[in-house]
Amino acid sequence: MPLLASTLTTILAFMPIVLMPGPAGEFVGPLAMAVMVALVSSYLVSLLLVPALSPMLLARVANKPPVPRNNGVSGMVKRGFRRTVRSALRHPWAAMIITLCVPVGGMALMPTLDVAFFPPADRDQFHIEVRLPPPAVWPTPKHWPMK
Repeated sequence: MPLLASTLTTILAFMPIVLMPGPAGEFVGPLAMAVMVALVSSYLVSLLLVPALSPMLLARVANKPPVPRNNGVSGMVKRGFRRTVRSALRHPWAAMIITLCVPVGGMALMPTLDVAFFPPADRDQFHIEVRLPPPAVWPTPKHWPMK
C-alpha cells in the first residue's frame, strides 16, 4: 500500500502539468506524461517482475559467503562515511548548522534568479489569424475554369 500511495501521489502531482493549456502545456505535457508512464511501469515491475525473479536470483547469492570489501574506492567511501557520522554524533550542533547552510544559502540566493517559465523569444514574430466565410459563398474569379 505505501508503494501504491507514493506512486499515485506522484502521478497526481504531474497531472496538472499534463492538463496545462497553451504552448507551455504542449511543451512540457509530454515530459510529464513520460514520467507518469515510467512510474506506472516501475510500480508494475516492482509488483510482478521482482517477486517472480527474486527466488531465482537470491538463491545464488545466499549460497555464497559474503566477501568483505574494505579496499579500493568502496573502502575509502565507507571509512569516510563512518568518520563523518562519528563526528556528527560527537558534535550535533555543528552538524545541524552545517546541514542547514545549503538550503538556507539556496533560499537566500533565490531573489537573484529570474522567474520565467519560458525565456523571452529574441525573434520578431507575430500571429495572423484569418477568418473566411464558409466555402459555399466564396467568390470565384472569372479566370478560373468552371467545371
